[in-house]
Amino acid sequence: HRAARQLPQCQEVYAQMRAQAAEDGALCTEVVAKVMDDAVRILATACTDAGQDEAALAALAAFPHRASGRTHGLRLQILGKAKGPDAAAAALRELAGDATVVHYNIVASAFLKAGARRAAEGLLVDAAARFGRGGMTAATVSLAVKAAADANAATAWLSQHGDACDAVVFTTYLARAAAEGRGWR
Repeated sequence: HRAARQLPQCQEVYAQMRAQAAEDGALCTEVVAKVMDDAVRILATACTDAGQDEAALAALAAFPHRASGRTHGLRLQILGKAKGPDAAAAALRELAGDATVVHYNIVASAFLKAGARRAAEGLLVDAAARFGRGGMTAATVSLAVKAAADANAATAWLSQHGDACDAVVFTTYLARAAAEGRGWR
């Protein structure tokens, strides 16, 4: 398996980068922090691709810098897959003010994959309250349509966040309407 073969090399390169940064005394510089942020994301992705989610989470937890939004998103994704959506939701709450609408999307998606439609919908309602009409993405509205309890709730998402809707949102809406029948006409 290719991912498993590449992992030791990834781990070695990342360890060398951390050691070099520490030696240079440059752990605090913005440029080094950004490079290391990219590197820890590559390492964590290599771990999870090789089926080593715990190793990925350990690498992300030990990251000595302020992680970027993308790195937080990867952690939420791996947590949702490895430990379930509740663990991802707890990590989302810990992000507090650093959480973005994309982070909410990741956790809502984990709830939907686990069949927890109501939990996903609640999370997306929280996202809408926090980010407002202009802060929603097409992905958020598409997830909300999937999570909606019925046709009325789904239609409300479309009407409230119409400016965020794209073809994918409407396709999702129509697919759910076709699958669910009467309450969706």
